[in-house]
Amino acid sequence: GDTIRRQTNDEDEEEEDDEEDDTAALQAESDDDVHLFGSQASEEAARGNGDEALSEADGDVARSPFGPQTFPSAKACWDHAAECYGFSLTKLRAEVGLQAWTDYHRIRLVNHLRSVGHEVARREAPKLTKDSPIWADDSLLQPQLEDDLLLFEDDDDDDAEDGAPGVPGGAPGPGRSEQAA
Repeated sequence: GDTIRRQTNDEDEEEEDDEEDDTAALQAESDDDVHLFGSQASEEAARGNGDEALSEADGDVARSPFGPQTFPSAKACWDHAAECYGFSLTKLRAEVGLQAWTDYHRIRLVNHLRSVGHEVARREAPKLTKDSPIWADDSLLQPQLEDDLLLFEDDDDDDAEDGAPGVPGGAPGPGRSEQAA
């Protein structure tokens, strides 16, 4: 009986030694070699390390197609484009037609601007019209930037401008009169 207990205790000690070796090896890795995922990356960003890498990986920011600037939302990015580069997404959407404008228009627009580069985008964007050839170019449906916030968010004013029911500034919803709204 004692022989079996001693063997089991010896095996347990060997396993503990192996675990300690693994822990020491992990701790010896340099910070540069460590790739953070999920909550680890969020915690690292909260400590102020790798903020830009986290933002890019999470798609948290809207990257300007006109320069290196980043914004917290697509609306902020498009507002900056209108103010600094004379390109108004709202005006272009109105010219194409609010009813005709689709996500495909926005996707083609964003990918076109990204594909031509910042300087050309600044020159070309204000000249785009409803008749521009980019609207028929299906190659522009392929994202130029992974997790591009501008592909997923419009400038956030859609619903109110369209008079969508139930939206402040929009049309009254079913069963509601103008007075009740």
